[in-house]
Amino acid sequence: MPVYETTQKLGGRRRAFLRAQFPLLVGSLFVTGESLWAIPERARSAEAVAGIGVILVVSCLFLALPWRWRTTGSMMTLAVADIVGVALMRLAYVDDLPSVGILAVFPVIWLAYAFRRWVILVAVAGSFFITLLPILVHGPAPSSSIDIARVVTLPVLITGLSVAVGEAARQLEASQRRLSEANKELQDSLRQARDSALLSRTLFESVEVALAFYDTEERLVMANSLAEAAVAAAGFRLDEPPYAGHHVRRADNKTVIPFEDQIVPRALRGDLENHEMEWIGPLGHQIAIIANAKTVRRSDGTAWGTLIVAYNVTDLARSLRTKEEFITTVSHELRTPLTAIVGYLELLTEELGDGVPAGLTGQSVAGPGARSGSFVVETLDRIRKAARNLELRIQELLDTAEQRRDLSPAPTDISGLAEGVVRTFAAQAQSAVLSLRLDAAQPEWATVDAPKIEQVLENLVSNAVKYTSSPGTVTLGVTGHEDHVLITVTDSGVGMTADEVDQVFDPFWRAEHARDQAVQGIGIGLGLVRDICRAHHATVDVASDPGHGTTVTIRLPRHL
Repeated sequence: MPVYETTQKLGGRRRAFLRAQFPLLVGSLFVTGESLWAIPERARSAEAVAGIGVILVVSCLFLALPWRWRTTGSMMTLAVADIVGVALMRLAYVDDLPSVGILAVFPVIWLAYAFRRWVILVAVAGSFFITLLPILVHGPAPSSSIDIARVVTLPVLITGLSVAVGEAARQLEASQRRLSEANKELQDSLRQARDSALLSRTLFESVEVALAFYDTEERLVMANSLAEAAVAAAGFRLDEPPYAGHHVRRADNKTVIPFEDQIVPRALRGDLENHEMEWIGPLGHQIAIIANAKTVRRSDGTAWGTLIVAYNVTDLARSLRTKEEFITTVSHELRTPLTAIVGYLELLTEELGDGVPAGLTGQSVAGPGARSGSFVVETLDRIRKAARNLELRIQELLDTAEQRRDLSPAPTDISGLAEGVVRTFAAQAQSAVLSLRLDAAQPEWATVDAPKIEQVLENLVSNAVKYTSSPGTVTLGVTGHEDHVLITVTDSGVGMTADEVDQVFDPFWRAEHARDQAVQGIGIGLGLVRDICRAHHATVDVASDPGHGTTVTIRLPRHL
């Protein structure tokens, strides 16, 4: 807090006057009034009038002096003039009111505080001038120790008090300056925090996904409008437990999800898997969302909260459902005539029996265009095999469309399933001059849907056999671990590039080698493998090297 403020505002001028000059003016007027009442002859003396006059003039100049003229020198001059005024008043009242010299404390404090430290010397000199002036004017010079003490005591006390007050004031000013700087830093930090919060809110609202962030106490910190609108359709609020509603269904859009298994409660428990899909909203006004969650940690590694991200995939989900319905319809429409074809083939085969009916033997029965009976039998066999292959392809299409059906889990020996699959493909591998091996040391049990896991193994081994040239090796391995069973299918076949591995699970995708070599298949086997593994909460990974083979690894939990 400065004694005087270099401001042109009226309020600043008043504060400066009240702090620097007003106390001395009041004290001087009090002494003058008291003297006029008690010792009027002294109050009317030239010294008294001159002293009060100097102080009045300084007070007027303090108020009237233009601020642009208020340099350090000019203000020091005013303070020194006050000291002169106090000295003249003490000269007038030294015999009757010697304590009037205490008025010197005001200009001395002003000099000690408002200017540089060396100005204290001016204040000290002024204090001694006030004390010595009566001696200089009237005499006599101090001749005894008590006279010297009278001369020295008041200046020393005034100077000491002034220095102490000035130093304390400087420390107070320094503290206020530090407080002001700290306050400025706090304001800057607060402004930055508000800016960060505004930026976070803007980012939350600008993205085309639903976002919600909860702290470790499961309290909602922030959510964007998309998230709030989505949960409103589901019949609950993000800021009110249980953070779940009645209009939430699983990916099949039929099964209602219990509150504790919905996205937000699972995310807050930390067991929400990536890409969990739900249908939310009342029937006829539903949207499909895929959600995942991530724990947000501070710089020191401690958890701050959970960020939930949800994507609106309604259009994609409806397209996929339309595709599945189309595949199912077409597959059933194809299966009906195919069943009739296979039936008639079976009748013809039974009719022919082990031999050939009369009229189908010999070189020629009905003319030059007729064929032998053995040719008819061979043709029927080829037709039957082709029909069987077509039937398998149709079944694969149906499996693709129906892969989201509920599982029927039961304790199953995975090693036993693998052994059965190896026996199934043994003849095919032998005819292709391949070595098909089983690497399973002991039974490994897991709770799974056995037919579907068997289908997974068949698809993987079938692909390995088809894409491995002779002489090659295909190995189906089963290894047990504490909480899961590890299944591997390794071949020494053609392998795949990194780009092909990225697309290997896409429905109806086929590698370039398969297209070039006209390998049978429609590109949905590995897609079924992935979907069945997901249904069992299993992971499937593919590692491949062109020209050196492929390894597919499945990590199958023991308990579904």
